[in-house]
Amino acid sequence: MLHDSLQPKHNETNKPEWEQKNPDKAIGYSFAIVGINITDLAYSLLLSGALKTHLYNVAPETPSVLHLQQTFCYLMQEFHRFWIEEDPSDIMEFNRVRSKFHRRILRQLKNPDMALCPHFSASDLHLVNL
Repeated sequence: MLHDSLQPKHNETNKPEWEQKNPDKAIGYSFAIVGINITDLAYSLLLSGALKTHLYNVAPETPSVLHLQQTFCYLMQEFHRFWIEEDPSDIMEFNRVRSKFHRRILRQLKNPDMALCPHFSASDLHLVNL
């Protein structure tokens, strides 16, 4: 399980304190399950043609695998933010959150200027292999 989705930095609060504060909250999700679902979302958006707007905006030349990898990174990053915004009560709400996220992405892709590009802050760079 990815337990960083709602937990503070370890130096701010230790694990027992955190568990005592939020015993019933969904504080994480399975990274593997989310990865599989985001891969399926990206693939279905590609097959349906919904990604055309995004690809035209980021790759006026022929799109490459790199563009799809960037799209995947964007979707993972945005799903994580969306999960936190939705504040599900437990992991059993995963399907509801996933469906709502999918609809949100489809709405965004209707904007002719949309580009699904990941935006990493400087504090996130320790998570990336450079």
